[in-house]
Amino acid sequence: RRAYLVPAEQAAWWGADDVGEIDDGGEERPGEAEIAREVEAANIDVVREDVAPPASLSWNCRWCGGGGTTSCNWTGEPVGCKECGGRGTYTAETITLNIAASRVPDISALRHALRRPQSQEALVHALEICDEHKVQELVDAGADVQAGFQKYAELVLTRYLMNANLSTKVKKFQTFVDCGATTTDQELKLLNQSWFHGCADRSAVRRIEEILKAALPKIVLNLNVKEASDDSWDITVHNVGGDLVATLKDVSPSLTLGEFKEEIKAQTSIAGERQGLVLGRKTIHPRTSLAKTLCKVLPRRSR
Repeated sequence: RRAYLVPAEQAAWWGADDVGEIDDGGEERPGEAEIAREVEAANIDVVREDVAPPASLSWNCRWCGGGGTTSCNWTGEPVGCKECGGRGTYTAETITLNIAASRVPDISALRHALRRPQSQEALVHALEICDEHKVQELVDAGADVQAGFQKYAELVLTRYLMNANLSTKVKKFQTFVDCGATTTDQELKLLNQSWFHGCADRSAVRRIEEILKAALPKIVLNLNVKEASDDSWDITVHNVGGDLVATLKDVSPSLTLGEFKEEIKAQTSIAGERQGLVLGRKTIHPRTSLAKTLCKVLPRRSR
């Protein structure tokens, strides 16, 4: 038996009043017609979020898949799963926030754990140990995304440098940033220190560096672009207070964004990753490729 976890009002639209078992916590919600067909064919109940699930609810351990055993790395023989203590599954009574965050792939387990009151400390720790697809769920539940980001950065850039799976830790940095986290001096310090330690995958550290630098708090710089000739622009740069901070003459539209930022840096001492460039109402996205030319990045010019 399966059930879809949906908002209470949506469950009401489908006429679902009974509480059933939860086994599918996917992000995309199926359409009403699809639900109706599955309910009829497979005896699936629709679960309301405001109704407590039954105690018989269970989720499989991610390491043993619910079997309670894994293969020994040395002999290949089946041994009890250390992660779940050989139990194989977790129930509504045994699931905890930490287990739901790190040991169960089904996000519905996390949603169930979040029904209980959780301290900010517990939520932040869950952010530190969870998979990247669970970060948004925890942030929506009130977890401090900045605190979780800082703890995760410290964990990866110290304890995981020699881990063969370091590359799998990169995507979560971007997820934190997408949820609103910003880089501080502490993360940059850890990043700089990481270059002096042994590392299993330097390319992974370089990708982390790109994400961290792109997530630095931006200094807003307003651009005013005028055509100097058919193939060049004059660009002035002002800070948020309206003060002129840089003037660039005869700028070629074929200049790359990276080269343009270096020109601004030469006059303002503001590093490229700290520049938040704005043209009119258009903000240049911080992850825009530095290899893009200005004619693509700044398509709208003032006359």
